[in-house]
Amino acid sequence: MISKDEKKFLEETRDDLKRILRRIECTLAVDATSSYDAMEDQSKSEEYIVTQYLMKLGVPTSVTGFGYIKSGVLYLLKEEKNKRVLVTKELYPKIAEEHNCTPQKVERAIRTAIKKAEDTYTEELDMLLYGREDLKLTNSDFLTMVTEMIRMEL
Repeated sequence: MISKDEKKFLEETRDDLKRILRRIECTLAVDATSSYDAMEDQSKSEEYIVTQYLMKLGVPTSVTGFGYIKSGVLYLLKEEKNKRVLVTKELYPKIAEEHNCTPQKVERAIRTAIKKAEDTYTEELDMLLYGREDLKLTNSDFLTMVTEMIRMEL
């Protein structure tokens, strides 16, 4: 059995330790939040810019390929500028994993979304294709061109 004085001392020590822990948690939370918020704001702004640009190009938001293109462009934006990304071997599997489907489905859905964008043919798409002799876009061309255009905006 402990005495009243010992009990009082232990309670005060416990309260002091609780205050110290709260200060540590608050400090860590503020530090983590500030860096997390900056990263989250950056990714949100990139996602917003990509979404807006795809809509300007005439890619319908209602097709599955829209989300796949968006994921692909965001992935390409995160990669180093000069790093070569293999679309079929690297990008499609990454997108498929993110969206829980197959790389073949990703490739076809992106192709369909690009075809629909070409059918609507917006002014923004015309600017993207400016100077190209062949107006037929491959998935790889489209993804890299969109990524570079967005990189110039950022």
